[in-house]
Amino acid sequence: MEMEDYDLEENVVMVSKTGQEIINRGSNYGVAPDQLFSVREEGEILIDPETGAILDMEEGKVTATIKVTKVSEKVAYCDLVDGVPPDRGAIVVFQ
Repeated sequence: MEMEDYDLEENVVMVSKTGQEIINRGSNYGVAPDQLFSVREEGEILIDPETGAILDMEEGKVTATIKVTKVSEKVAYCDLVDGVPPDRGAIVVFQ
């Protein structure tokens, strides 16, 4: 199973009592130790002013980089590499 087979955007981040960020993707999605993820703010939804149709979603600003240190089947534990520590519910994207 390779990571490229899956869309790894918009993963939820939970912050443990020890300060590690825990993302809701693990080895079942091909996540492995030492992989880097960007933490982003939520982007703006782009709506067509004439039709009201959703066209796309603009990428939010990158606020941090996290690095995977430990992986289980369904979650990965990460350390902050740089930036602002993310809050629970932050969006992460594979770099």
